[in-house]
Amino acid sequence: MQAGTVDEALAKAASVGVTRLVQVGCDLAGSRWAAETAAAYEHIHATVALHPNEAPRIVHGDPDGWSRQGDRPGG
Repeated sequence: MQAGTVDEALAKAASVGVTRLVQVGCDLAGSRWAAETAAAYEHIHATVALHPNEAPRIVHGDPDGWSRQGDRPGG
């Protein structure tokens, strides 16, 4: 996310008619943030992705919970 808060970004988006947003995560930290933010804001949806440059950092067996990053409480 660029400078500012999520609430500020949502207000700016709403001022030009954007009512839903997709937050893209391209690594583990970014995907966690995207999933947490989407869980906290009804109008934000998350994508959990892995940039090819990050692939060598993922350990087989999923010990860091990568596969669960898109889980959303209640949905």
